Amino acid sequence: MILSGFALFRGRVVRVLVWVRRMAQDRGANVKVTDTTTQYGCLGVWGPNARTTIQKIADEPEAWTHENFPFAALHNLTIKGVPVLALRISYVGEQGWELHFKYQDGLALWDALHACRSGARTAERIAREAKPYGLMFAANCFRRCPSARASASNWLQSSGGWPLSSILRNTR
Repeated sequence: MILSGFALFRGRVVRVLVWVRRMAQDRGANVKVTDTTTQYGCLGVWGPNARTTIQKIADEPEAWTHENFPFAALHNLTIKGVPVLALRISYVGEQGWELHFKYQDGLALWDALHACRSGARTAERIAREAKPYGLMFAANCFRRCPSARASASNWLQSSGGWPLSSILRNTR
């Protein structure tokens, strides 16, 4: 999956689109701003076993090594035949990737990741171990990098202003 030009991956898309379009117009920029929200998806894979998990299902496992895929790098790769634009990044303090994909490929990618996670484990063990979490839960509870603290809105996105303790209490 190769993107031409620049891509902006961001929540609150309507507000961001309005701002980007306004800035382009105010500056007389000759750019085309397109909302592709319904055309692409993103899954995040983080944790101490993120690399080995992805390498088990990657079409080119060696492409995911530290030497070939350093922090903050961006590569077009495939996982079980699904093209992904992979960004090595971390919001949780451990290695991880954002996997950007075409919307219609999302279920195949999810199934590949879930099957890898299941592996030889029992259903009971899976229930105790790594679980999928939605973006807002992760953003509200797991971000601990210094840049997240600089933006207070990162701590309470879509929570209606509830304190973090209330969010945690309501998700258990």
